[in-house]
Amino acid sequence: MANRTRQEARKDVGENEQLKGTFASVLLIGGFIVVLWIVIFALYLCRQ
Repeated sequence: MANRTRQEARKDVGENEQLKGTFASVLLIGGFIVVLWIVIFALYLCRQ
């Protein structure tokens, strides 16, 4: 690990940033699905 070049270190940092963005996107989409499910379930309960 001590023999890593600066380019390899930069590549790892770039991959970390991409993973953070991916994680944030997954959380946003998951949150949207949960909210949508709750709204649809509430509509279902109101119509009964």
